[in-house]
Amino acid sequence: MVNTFSKLALLLFTVVIPLQSSAVEVPIIFDYLPNCVADDLGVIKVISQEPESNIQQNKNLQNNEKLNSLRLALLALTKEAKRKGADAVIITNVNHHITKHENDKKSQYTKIEANGFIMCANDKSLSNTPAPYNAKGYQVTNYTYELTFIPNSLEKKSAYDIAKTIKLPEENVSISTGAFGVKIGSNFAETIAKLGPPSIEIILDNNQILYGYGRRLWFTFREGSLINITSKQTILSGAGLNSLGFRPKFDESLWKIEGVAVKKSDITKVKDVLTSTDFQLASDQILLKKKDQELVLDFNSFSSTATYESQLKLANFTLRTSDKESSGKPKQLPQQHKQWLLNKFLSPTTAGQFTLNELKQRIPFTHKINIASDYNTWLLIGNHILIKFDEQVPKQVKISESLFSDTNEHSFLSSISLLEIPLSKAEMIDQYNEAVDNYDIVDIETTTYSLQARYDSYEDDALLYELEISYF
Repeated sequence: MVNTFSKLALLLFTVVIPLQSSAVEVPIIFDYLPNCVADDLGVIKVISQEPESNIQQNKNLQNNEKLNSLRLALLALTKEAKRKGADAVIITNVNHHITKHENDKKSQYTKIEANGFIMCANDKSLSNTPAPYNAKGYQVTNYTYELTFIPNSLEKKSAYDIAKTIKLPEENVSISTGAFGVKIGSNFAETIAKLGPPSIEIILDNNQILYGYGRRLWFTFREGSLINITSKQTILSGAGLNSLGFRPKFDESLWKIEGVAVKKSDITKVKDVLTSTDFQLASDQILLKKKDQELVLDFNSFSSTATYESQLKLANFTLRTSDKESSGKPKQLPQQHKQWLLNKFLSPTTAGQFTLNELKQRIPFTHKINIASDYNTWLLIGNHILIKFDEQVPKQVKISESLFSDTNEHSFLSSISLLEIPLSKAEMIDQYNEAVDNYDIVDIETTTYSLQARYDSYEDDALLYELEISYF
């Protein structure tokens, strides 16, 4: 009897303990927003401190400190949220900070901001809308509105690094198979899966979105559906094109039409190899149609070095839906938002005292250069203001001539005026005691920021054409 009772007690013990443990460890920090909220408990803030240690310069060791500090902050967030009665928590911001002490030791801090909720009793489900940060404290980076990459470490892959891993489709253009493997009617995610992140994303004033791959391949989306693919570019200025990173597979592509007519072919050869259904719109243009799609081929005139005669050679293509819609222009930044941005946040005296989330809350939209000439990612605000962030922290600002063609040429001048920065080189040197004259560049460095102003000549009356601010 004793042995039987002991076995029964042991059985009860082994069953009950896991149930108790499981109840304690129910997660309340979610990757997705709740579908139904009974009560919003507001903002919850916690901060963790890694004990003082000699944090080494080695990146892997620094990351370990970050990860441990983040782990402690997540535990503190869970504890505080439960104390407030929350059963759902969405992380909205995570900041890491290292403080140096007099004894050369350093402390790693992690600060987390989150929203706490009480979910509806009859609906504990989660929506498809991702939280700004996932349950592990890593920022969710949204490329192109639909495709979401959740980094598996604090060191996120850049768009450039992601692009290098993509095996690109064959460089063929066809009504039946699309361009570079992407068909008309594809969505954002399908396009990125085939070609990787776009070099630039432009919001148009007719609510369409334009993706540029390199400098010679452009995709237009309407309501999330691809309606136009072209190799022609009319939307960026010379400065805008130069701001993009060079991508040989797109910029140097010798694409083929229907797999037979290669770019730069003579128009007579193109006509010979294409089907008889094509017809000529003009002397330098051929149109192919099939159901609800059109493929337009443009030819440019070149002089033959052998015969000195003019020849028409295949230069560009446009694959589009037959229900052609007028092309939009880049959406412009409203004046009141521009004034707020320049007066409050981008002035050197503010030293970058704002976060990416704050910027997104105040600015209604931004264009985006995912792969710039420096292979970094920049937000393009309006037509000439570029901002680079390190997670939530602004690191660099460039203000230059417009990156778009057909825009107000005075926008740069008005921005410089709002920043209260002089236009002439001589006035800049007079205004800033730290200014160093480096011929056509003036360099200024303070304890909180550095400023580099570029001028159109070496002369004292030279005018400013580009301003770069780096925040420390």
